[in-house]
Amino acid sequence: MAMNSHWREWVKHNLERGCSRDEIHGILVSHGFSLAEIRREMGKEYPVKAAYQFMDDAWKGWIKENVERGCDPANMQQILTENRFDPADIERELGTHLPRKMMVFQTPGTYRALANVRLTRMAQPIDTGGRVQLYELDNFMTPDECQKLIDISSERLRPSTVYQQEHHENFRTSTTCDLIYVDDPFVKMIGDRIAETLGINAAFSEPIQVQRYEVGQQFKAHRDYFEPGSKAYEDMAYAMGNRTWTFMVYLNETTKGGGTHFPSLGKTFYPKVGRALAWNNHYADGKPNPDTIHAGEPVEEGYKVIITDWFRELPTIKMILD
Repeated sequence: MAMNSHWREWVKHNLERGCSRDEIHGILVSHGFSLAEIRREMGKEYPVKAAYQFMDDAWKGWIKENVERGCDPANMQQILTENRFDPADIERELGTHLPRKMMVFQTPGTYRALANVRLTRMAQPIDTGGRVQLYELDNFMTPDECQKLIDISSERLRPSTVYQQEHHENFRTSTTCDLIYVDDPFVKMIGDRIAETLGINAAFSEPIQVQRYEVGQQFKAHRDYFEPGSKAYEDMAYAMGNRTWTFMVYLNETTKGGGTHFPSLGKTFYPKVGRALAWNNHYADGKPNPDTIHAGEPVEEGYKVIITDWFRELPTIKMILD
């Protein structure tokens, strides 16, 4: 993805504001920008500790030699990932040998750590019979904070989208506000609180979204993760990995309807001001968990407003917070 003038101005603006370079880097990686583009825009002060390393001729030779020897491309990809190479470089050098069914973005130990993040040690899980790591947190945000986000988002709403929208008529009918375009310290504070509560570096977070549902609007049963082997997985997961944890907060109480329903679990959660709902979309071995399929049920009376923060597998910097 080429970095246009909007994104270059965004980088400049946030550098001037003194924003964390690791966080800027994480957002740019999450939007599919190459390491070379990020380095060019962030300049010589780019934090080496947060960056992927460049692939030199020795490593390219190692790839060529092992491909010729018939080594497993999946193992090669994992070795290259562990050595902090840019996924775009891995894709370019492994080429058609790159396994597409289940791309490896992190080490097995990291996936185990994702199943033991801070939230799992600090909160009581919802009883799902061990099928899903699912948590409900009341009073995560105050009523005033919730109202402030409702007000911030009300004039910035656009139709919500899904991958290949043309194949999903009436599948997702809400409206969305992308908070990445809102220059307000309050928005960053909420994002930092989510990351701290969950225990995952904020650089792994997608830009937070606000979703609003009016009467009759819904989001039919869906996965937050991208199914390995699918076109969506190839298109959406490669630049920043698959989605790991989902963190959602209800900003208001819906008069009737609007629940979040997990059909495999037989559980429905209803909006309450400031209540957070969080779940791990993976098993501890890194494979996606189909029992996390969920739906935003139609609003029957009133309206529903939520924020959603999805976390990803990349970039390759410190993921788990102590």
